[in-house]
Order: sequence, then structure tokens, then C-alpha cells
Amino acid sequence: MKLANVIKDSLDETPFCLKAIKSASVFMFEHPLNHGKRLGIIRLNNKSLETQTVIELLQHQLIAWQKDENVIGLWFESDNEKYHLNSEADLWVNTNIEVDRGVGQKLSALMRQIKTYPKVCMLWCDQTYSPSLSLLFDAVNFSLVHAHSGYPLLDSKPIQGVSIAKLKLFDINSGQENRERLTLIDVYPIVCQRSRLLELLSSHPWHKKACKLSEQCFSQLFKESLTLIK
Repeated sequence: MKLANVIKDSLDETPFCLKAIKSASVFMFEHPLNHGKRLGIIRLNNKSLETQTVIELLQHQLIAWQKDENVIGLWFESDNEKYHLNSEADLWVNTNIEVDRGVGQKLSALMRQIKTYPKVCMLWCDQTYSPSLSLLFDAVNFSLVHAHSGYPLLDSKPIQGVSIAKLKLFDINSGQENRERLTLIDVYPIVCQRSRLLELLSSHPWHKKACKLSEQCFSQLFKESLTLIK
């Protein structure tokens, strides 16, 4: 399919409009899609959501992208920092996030903002478990986990001809000390690389009707991505 209004070189790395916001723990830019549409991409590391300034920055950017009709969805991902976790203990969310009450309140507000966001939100995880990103699993519309990233995926279940896996996610109920919560999240176990997945999204004809049915279109594209091996 011929791409219209899309930067063809380095699709996953070259923003359509280079308005990047950098800090030690967050990087936000826009990724080009077909027909002049874009994805708002947010890279977070394991410390990003422990800082009130970063959380407020995210809240403001989400509002800005909500008002931009050409941004049709949000893509959250790890920023490939060195904070890799490898033991079962890393399945626990970093409870230090809740130590500062102001940060905890801001973080809860951000999660509500994402959960009720009027545009499609998706989470891409291609590394070992990240405490910051784990908070997003309950908030986004689609969770995409690289099949070889080390996440604790349970047996897949077939849905409309494709297999959707279950991610075993542990959390701590901050209101009740030492109370555990186990959540099973539906995820797409992706085998292909991030760049190939974004290329698939970019190539879709994002005309007016497709944008109105964006959640349905993304769902179909992610099911197609399960057949990609590179």
C-alpha cells in the first residue's frame, strides 16, 4: 500500500512534528501515520512516575493531544534505560511511589485521566518488568508485550482466530498494609520488533471513517501483528 503524507525513512524514529520534551525520565514526541494522522508517543523509565513535575507534564501533554484532531491515539513505552529488573520480586509495583502523598494523588489523577481518555491508549513493553509501566496496564485500551521480553505470560487463549495471552500482574493495596492483589490482564504477545509494529500502524489508511472507528481498527491491526515474525 502506498503511504500518503508519511515520512518514509525511519518511520518509528522521526517525529512528524519535532516538538520533543526531554527530561531525565520522560520523552514525548509524535509518530506519523497515514493521511496526516499521528500517534502521541510517551517514553517512560522506572523513575518517571515518581516525580510530580513529570506527572504534571504528562497531564498537560495529554490535554494538548486530546485537542489535536490529527493525533488519534497515545502510545506508552519504556525508554530503554538501564533499570532492568529480573527477579520475581520485580512483579511488585514500586510502593515508594506512594510515599509522597502529593505524588500519589497526582499519579492517581493521571491514571484516571488515561483510563477515561477519549482517544485510544496503548502500552508497548519489550523489556523486563517495569514498575512505572505496570501502573498503566489497567488504564490503557491495549497492552502489547513482546513475547520474549521476560514478562510472566500465562497460556494464550484464542479470540477470533488469534491467541491473546494473560499477564499475571501483582499489586499492593496501598490502603491496606500487606494486602496483595492479583490481576490477570489480556495482552497481545507480539513477536515482531517495535519498528515493524509501528510500520503496520502507519500503513493503515487512516481516513475519516477509520478514525471514527479507531479502537476497532487498532484492535484488528494488533491481531494482524501477531502473525508478524520480524
